[in-house]
Amino acid sequence: MSLEEQLRNDAQSLREVGWFNRAIMMDAAANEIKKLNDRITQLEQENDAMRADLLLWENGGPLP
Repeated sequence: MSLEEQLRNDAQSLREVGWFNRAIMMDAAANEIKKLNDRITQLEQENDAMRADLLLWENGGPLP
């Protein structure tokens, strides 16, 4: 195999590794987005519960 052919093969291998690394990074980003969405959902639920407690309190209802 000539040096030129080896360099072409090496360049192709590097390109493939680059795509693999991008795929890993995209998967990691997707996982982080899911975690953030889960956290947002949790905070929204807690906010709804606090609003309900506040309405009860404002109307003379019991506090937990």
